[in-house]
Amino acid sequence: MYGVYLQPVTNDTSFRNLNLIGDVVDIDDLMDSKGGAKSFCDGQVSATPPRYADDGMNMLFFESREVAEEFSRAIRGDLMSRIDGGEIIQPTPIWGNNFRLYADNGAMLTAIRSNPDIPSTFTDSQIETAIDDYMLETGKYPTDKQLVKWIQETRNLDIE
Repeated sequence: MYGVYLQPVTNDTSFRNLNLIGDVVDIDDLMDSKGGAKSFCDGQVSATPPRYADDGMNMLFFESREVAEEFSRAIRGDLMSRIDGGEIIQPTPIWGNNFRLYADNGAMLTAIRSNPDIPSTFTDSQIETAIDDYMLETGKYPTDKQLVKWIQETRNLDIE
């Protein structure tokens, strides 16, 4: 089971919680890391939200990591558009700049398409999946050169 952190965001939301919004966690790993006593709420703290009294953080649970990650992208995208549009006055979360780059895959697709090291049979969908996989593996958005190198190293391409 997987959880995604979320909470309503206002101008008063702490930067710590702002950065946590959209994080996808493996619930079993989270519970194991907190020890056996944390597998239930002991009245003081909890491994899952609410973590303490008056905690505004919530968590939605999913059976699939893929669905949890898709939901995460949706809520982070909404949050970034609200921050960028001035609806919420908050600093950019730590994950925000990578998210902005991720949202504009069009330039990346063009750069990869024009790279002679990537076969023309490699589809846009495969490139977008490679970007997703790269971000999941490294935690950051790739440059086109990094992505080409990573595709060559991780995919079975017949490149001459």
